[in-house]
Amino acid sequence: MILSLFKRTNFKELFAKGALLLDVRNVDETAKDAVSGSVLIPLPELKNRIEELIEIDKPFVCVCVSGVRSGIAKKVLQKSGIEAYNGGSINKMRKYHE
Repeated sequence: MILSLFKRTNFKELFAKGALLLDVRNVDETAKDAVSGSVLIPLPELKNRIEELIEIDKPFVCVCVSGVRSGIAKKVLQKSGIEAYNGGSINKMRKYHE
């Protein structure tokens, strides 16, 4: 029997408990494709706007196009003491969030 070394994140449960979707794509990427109710902060602006997210005091599920930028965003948030998860692709997260 092979045991999984990775714990799967239950995104549906996270959103049900109040987690917010943090979209770190660039403005031109979100202009026509924004997800209702998400927080939009492009990755290059994230460190300068971290206080906004600390004040919200909720967990964040970070998303982008492929999962690379959202992985970086997750680490930035966690270093600031914010509960954060890498949701990967925005298209993948739509099924959990909308």
